Parts: sequence; structure tokens; C-alpha cells
Amino acid sequence: MNVHDRFDPNTGLLTQSFLLTLLEHELARAKRHPAPIAILRLRPLFDPAAGGEVEASAFSFVGQILSSGIRAADIAGHYEDDLLVILPVTDRQGGVIVARRLLGQLCGVQRTRRFDAYQLSACIGVVAHPSGFTVTPQRLIAQAAQALRAALQKGPGTVICYDEIQESEQESG
Repeated sequence: MNVHDRFDPNTGLLTQSFLLTLLEHELARAKRHPAPIAILRLRPLFDPAAGGEVEASAFSFVGQILSSGIRAADIAGHYEDDLLVILPVTDRQGGVIVARRLLGQLCGVQRTRRFDAYQLSACIGVVAHPSGFTVTPQRLIAQAAQALRAALQKGPGTVICYDEIQESEQESG
């Protein structure tokens, strides 16, 4: 696998296929050496009518923030139309702290390469998996997707944890 297969040229973040490989490795490590793991599923939000330059600028900016704003052990990359951040040895509380810190860095007025201003925000879904249990990458990603959908329903700048969805479903059921 060469470097072009591993990294997106616009954001510098990992490609989906390489990210999934690393997630499998991290889950195996968390099973061997019991430790929690958290996943953030992040969707940058901007005016889609603004055009491709704004989209490219937004994803490039988010890539820079993720590259510089997470620990060296954390892993950020593309997944479908979203971004995933794998947080090894991180519990629910730690995942929420990272998500809120990233939102603080991402949300606001940004500029394209031509210095045109645009509003950038994001929503983040968080799922944390405790140590000592087996879970598949697909299940964690699906849970993070559910949390992200709930965050998107609440609006820009929202962080939702998967367990909050579970609790509200139990209360309403």
C-alpha cells in the first residue's frame, strides 16, 4: 500500500480503507490489553450551495484541526461522507471532552483560499466501548452513526453520545 492509498490529498487524513484496518488493530489491542476505546463520527457543516471551493476549504481546515488537535496515538480519517476519530484508551467522558474541544476549534467563520468567508460548524456522534469486551468495527461505527444522526437533528455544534440515545429510547419505551 503506497502513501496515496493511505492519505487523502485534500485533508491529509487517512483514507477509509486504511482507517478501517487501523480500527480493527486498535480493537484487537483493546481486547488483548483491556482498555476503553472511543470513536467520534464528525460531519462538517457549511452551506452546500456555496460550491466546491468552500467544501474543499472546509475539509482541508478540518483535516488541519484534526491533525494538530488530537494526541499522537489518536487516529483520524475519512469514513463515507464523514470523518472518524479513533481514540484509544479513552472512555466516554474523555471522548466527549475531545469532541467538545474539536467543536470549539472548528466552529466559526473560515476563509477559502481566495479569502471568501464562510460559516463552518460540525456535529459529532460519540460512542465509547469499555475494556474487556469484544465488539466489531462495524457495530462501533453504526453506533457512532446513530449518535451523529441524533446530533444533526439537534443542529450545528451538537455532541451526542450513543448511550444518551439508548437512555432516551428506554425512557420513552
